[in-house]
Amino acid sequence: MLMALNGCPHLRQYSHKGNSNYFFFVLLGYGHVTPLSKGGKIFCMLYAMLGIPLTLVLLTALVERLMLPTTMLLQCLNSRLGHLYQPFNIRLLHLFLVGSLLLCLFFLIPAAAFAVLEPEWDYLDSLYYCFISLTTIGLGDYIPGDSPNQPYRPVYKVAITG
Repeated sequence: MLMALNGCPHLRQYSHKGNSNYFFFVLLGYGHVTPLSKGGKIFCMLYAMLGIPLTLVLLTALVERLMLPTTMLLQCLNSRLGHLYQPFNIRLLHLFLVGSLLLCLFFLIPAAAFAVLEPEWDYLDSLYYCFISLTTIGLGDYIPGDSPNQPYRPVYKVAITG
């Protein structure tokens, strides 16, 4: 989250002398599990130094794999609709189809599942949780598996964090 200090008089105490017109970044996270020991903090930093590049490699490989079906869909749309519509309109249709599929797979269907599995969440709460989590904002105001009376709670908590 990017926050400007100029318009926030209660935050000006954090500004440098005479200059409150600078920006600072705040990385928000769930914050429920944090290392407390020095060894734990060192391990966490080393793990991140290894994990972040490996995650980028994984995401690169995933995008390469996903390019094949999306390119095939675009070629199929071009071959079937190319004589009727301009290439720009076909690309817009392709963008709409892929975007709709991603919206359903990553937001709408998981939100419906959370609305069923979480006893205190409605669909909007679940959709909000999916959006906040997938955009890596992670405010921590909704935590799945936090209800103590939830059936199979340990299995559920492992499944949703994996």
